[in-house]
Amino acid sequence: MPGGEVTIQPSEFAKISIMLVVAAYLCDLKSKKPTDWELIKTPVIIIGMFVLIVAILQSDFGSAAIMAMIAFVIFLIPQHPQLVKSQKVIFWLIILAVVGVVFLLSPIGAEFIQHLPLQEYQKSRITSAINPFSDKYGTGYQLVNGLVSFASGGFFGVGFGNSVRKYTNFPAANTDFILAIVVEELGFLGFLIIFVFYGIIIYHLFKYAFKMKSEKGRVILIGTAMYLLFHFVLNVGGVTGLIPLTGVPLLMISYGGSSTMAIMVAIGVSQAVISGFRTGAIE
Repeated sequence: MPGGEVTIQPSEFAKISIMLVVAAYLCDLKSKKPTDWELIKTPVIIIGMFVLIVAILQSDFGSAAIMAMIAFVIFLIPQHPQLVKSQKVIFWLIILAVVGVVFLLSPIGAEFIQHLPLQEYQKSRITSAINPFSDKYGTGYQLVNGLVSFASGGFFGVGFGNSVRKYTNFPAANTDFILAIVVEELGFLGFLIIFVFYGIIIYHLFKYAFKMKSEKGRVILIGTAMYLLFHFVLNVGGVTGLIPLTGVPLLMISYGGSSTMAIMVAIGVSQAVISGFRTGAIE
């Protein structure tokens, strides 16, 4: 979305909106609705629209997948008799999604991918993850260069600012593939520092989420933790070739104002929830 000299990525802020929608419509409910559908109708429609708009109109499958995964996880948090059936369905959908991803990354899945109604670049991302060296100067070029950067870094790296790859024709060196440059310069030690940094934040979010009784607070904290975790897994998995590239940034590391602003807002709201819990304003 253009805004003068700056652009805004609405999908990043939609991830926060999903947490707020679930917290507002499904948490800490005392009354019952005539039917289960009446209870979940509004949040399902809103979240479904968010995901479809991002996936179809923006062609941003990575963000759409993260939005869906966040929604699925936080949908399991509210405790209400009329949500039990829906939560069971979502649980099995998560299992099926995991099995489906594993299947698509198998040799049989690689053949199956060619028959799916996907755009060619989406198919190539999946097949490149399986074997990037099959077309190392074409669809696998970006991933192969990333793997070379990882290998060049060793444990301690070549030194801060001494990366060679970022000065070559290496696409997305400061966005999606910034981790490859970080590891080249700072080595595996640099990756461990980022991993620990993420781990500390996610640990504290879960720690306070399990301490409090407020479902709204738990949805915000766990939703933010999942926001960080899914971005980390998809980005690291993509640049290392473990899963297909999705184009999602490494939050707070990659270049990108919208993603950085959105995660800062999410962490700020989470900090407000934690502060409220500490002072007794939130149970």
